[in-house]
Amino acid sequence: MREDGLIIYRTSRDNGFRVDYDYFYQQSRLHTNWGNPVADIRNKIYFLNQFRCHLPNAIADDLLPVLENVSPLFTLVQGVEIQDLNEREEIYPVIQEIFERLRGGVRRFRETATSKFMHMTCPNLFAMADSVITGYMQRDNIINHYLMVSEDYNRLLKYYCNEINELLEDVMDRHGVNRLEAINRVREKDNYAVGSIPRIIDKHFYWRATH
Repeated sequence: MREDGLIIYRTSRDNGFRVDYDYFYQQSRLHTNWGNPVADIRNKIYFLNQFRCHLPNAIADDLLPVLENVSPLFTLVQGVEIQDLNEREEIYPVIQEIFERLRGGVRRFRETATSKFMHMTCPNLFAMADSVITGYMQRDNIINHYLMVSEDYNRLLKYYCNEINELLEDVMDRHGVNRLEAINRVREKDNYAVGSIPRIIDKHFYWRATH
């Protein structure tokens, strides 16, 4: 991916979106305790439902023990960022375990809710995914099963990692900056992403899938 090919846009009603996804994303990142998987569960369910996860509020009681079970695994990946995954191959089994425990732990908490919960908990590492993204990635043979298996989520992350690193190399070459400065330049391209490169890339591919 090249810098001039990165698609940045505002997900608001004025631009034809059902809800102002950027606003809800930004506000939830800033005001909900996503860093602690077991905190603010009802607020997290509200956010996930704004992003079309269709979860009943009553799911909170069943979800709590699942989150308590998976919380130590999130600790193992804290501080890892998506662009560094090629040097951190050892964490892929941990990512698979997080995905499987969340996705299979509670009825109706499926792959869309799982990936979005994972992203919000570690926004610099994990990517969101929904039927639009997974359908697009399956057509391009990036994934095989619409994220119904954890291996596909790892494939998606690896693909994003490579795309992001190509983007960073292009930014470094174009502007004569080092890698850290290139990362910061990409983060600053979308204020509503609150510094999350996976969110910026997710929006890029959502646009590609729908236009």
